[in-house]
Amino acid sequence: MTIEKYYFSADNKTKTAQLFAQNLMWGNVKIEYDKFPTKKEGLKFAQEMYKKLRAWDDEVLCGSDDPNYVDKIVDWIYDGITKGRSYGAITGEMRDKTYETRVKELELELNEKDGEISKLKTENKQLAEAYYKVTSEPPMTKDFKAMG
Repeated sequence: MTIEKYYFSADNKTKTAQLFAQNLMWGNVKIEYDKFPTKKEGLKFAQEMYKKLRAWDDEVLCGSDDPNYVDKIVDWIYDGITKGRSYGAITGEMRDKTYETRVKELELELNEKDGEISKLKTENKQLAEAYYKVTSEPPMTKDFKAMG
């Protein structure tokens, strides 16, 4: 997959814009307008970003007649994120809580499975030792090869 197909796809732009809006609201990212070439330009950028995010939010309640309205807003926001990051004016880390929650769930599941595996290994070793006592023959496992 080329960079153009991934980073500049409409779907990825929308996801990035949504993630940016969420993280801006959560306080994970912020716009430092004084990092632009002029403070005035930075303030104008921050105000326009607010207007675009607000328009996108309002569009859900009362749609536009323009079928490309949301795409235009998303393109502007995505371009704004790129511009802001390039100037160092958008700081912070964009985090996706949906994926973070899923990762935590999977980590817990993995820990549970590791515990089950450890119990089964212990049980297997105990059974092998019991077998050895009964038959006086060492079982053919890694743990007992040196005894054979």
